[in-house]
Amino acid sequence: MTDKELFSAMLFHDDKNSNYIIQKFKPETDKIYEVVKAKDFLDTKLSSDEDIYVTINGFCGRRRKSGKCRQINALFFDLDFHDEEYTKAVGWGVDHTYLSLKDAIESNRLKKPNLIINTGRGLHLYYIFKNSIPYRLSDNSVNEKGLKIRDSIIKSISDDIQAVLSGANCILGLDSKVSDIARLARIPGTINSNTKTVTKIIDYDFDYYTFEELLKPKTQKKKSAPKKKTKNIEFGQALHISRLASLEKLQELRNFDCTGYREYMCFSYYNAAVQIYDKETAYNKLKAFRDKFNDVRAVPDCQLKALANCIDRNKCSNYESFYKLRNDWFVQKLEITPDEIAELGMFQLSKRELKKQKNKQDKQEQAMQVIELAANGMNHQTIADTVGISKRKVQYILKAAGVTRGYNRKSA
Repeated sequence: MTDKELFSAMLFHDDKNSNYIIQKFKPETDKIYEVVKAKDFLDTKLSSDEDIYVTINGFCGRRRKSGKCRQINALFFDLDFHDEEYTKAVGWGVDHTYLSLKDAIESNRLKKPNLIINTGRGLHLYYIFKNSIPYRLSDNSVNEKGLKIRDSIIKSISDDIQAVLSGANCILGLDSKVSDIARLARIPGTINSNTKTVTKIIDYDFDYYTFEELLKPKTQKKKSAPKKKTKNIEFGQALHISRLASLEKLQELRNFDCTGYREYMCFSYYNAAVQIYDKETAYNKLKAFRDKFNDVRAVPDCQLKALANCIDRNKCSNYESFYKLRNDWFVQKLEITPDEIAELGMFQLSKRELKKQKNKQDKQEQAMQVIELAANGMNHQTIADTVGISKRKVQYILKAAGVTRGYNRKSA
């Protein structure tokens, strides 16, 4: 099932033959509107160079105005990065916000959304109703009671989301227009021209809500002692949360096999986790990460504990209990390919690191060429002229490779 199909199946599951307005536009062009029925939504063509939106709720006629609303399908919350400039840090910030929301859901500080969509520079949260709420009653009067309850729920959930964003120091902000019934939202599977990324569903749950369930107070849990956090001034918390998400994604991309890299992946996972959580929580998250491998015996508990202890014992002049790992360390130890880097949106190498990597590759290719020419009986000076290096360097390469015989010494 594609993201568009999943989105349609969930949002329109209780459609009452309403109209949905689709908006399409390319940068610096006029907006184009289409009106479709839910049953025809999947037939809508999605262009690869257009920003495409759809109304969350159903309407009468062809106009996207609150007074023309027919049914309310869901509550919608838009968490966005409001500054104009988009940087890689925004991508990390989106991951950081997502993981912060997940922690809040698990600790019962936030009700779980039915859909979470990554828009490239933000997140869309949907709370979908089991039975859509009518905008008008049978006598054609506006459903004032239902709308008041809806507004009350929106305020409650908004306050919870704001608390999570503030507490986790997230760069995303909650859009103030969350109560707009005629709101448009990006269709997952379509491009965001601002970030040149495709919007994706990153979490979903078919357990839809009633008004009563959304109004029900959250169960109060006994407050636990505040978690001790180790600050990493150089990189910041957002980077480590993004690294956890990227390592989990890499594990998935490699079909949970990762033979030959599991220990390094576990090591780097705990090294990031312990800079965010207390040691017990970080270790439990590490075990959960290890358990996803298709062969958990490859990294037994004793080995897992040993690598965690190794990190815990690490001490430096200005920090302790973790290592400062650079992107080139991850790329080298985990042999992350350019395609994987593009898919993860993480572990990008700096220009300096890329230059170093290219120089190393060039030297290796050069050495292989020298050894091959020597094996074919070519003398040192001819090899130097052919490869474009000095005769002394040719001799150095051959000596380092242990090639002292097997070529024509007389011609050398």
